[in-house]
Amino acid sequence: MRLRESTIVAAEASDVWPFLADPVLQADWNPKVVSIDRERSGPVRYGERFQMIYRMSGRENQSRVEVTVAQPPHRVAFLHRTAGKSVKSVEQIVEESYEISPHGAGVKVVQTIDLTRAGIPGPIRLLIWFIHRFGWSAEEPYLGRLKRLVERSAAG
Repeated sequence: MRLRESTIVAAEASDVWPFLADPVLQADWNPKVVSIDRERSGPVRYGERFQMIYRMSGRENQSRVEVTVAQPPHRVAFLHRTAGKSVKSVEQIVEESYEISPHGAGVKVVQTIDLTRAGIPGPIRLLIWFIHRFGWSAEEPYLGRLKRLVERSAAG
């Protein structure tokens, strides 16, 4: 199952890139990111690996992250690996990618979350898809936060 979201940002791709490719800056617009443990700073590089703690459903989880694509300033992708919750459970794998493409006077940002190998049972995946497709959020969407942050940064 793949979840896709997009937004149009009134800025150049080079203005958006750091907010997508630098995990520390991702924490400024993605409230699920709790902390990042990596050896370098700034935008990621292909093949780089680091640790991330994120919050899902009120619980903090540790993820081993690998950068699988880094094509500045157009595309970046991360492979998140999280240990299963019990000894018998399998590793959970989530692929997260961002693509930036020209759109009018700005750019279009597309976020794709691939949950195919996340170990989520079928009925729960169906529920996630339904909520994602037809539900509503009680808070500002993450890409809305990104848009606001980048546009404010580019303007000033």
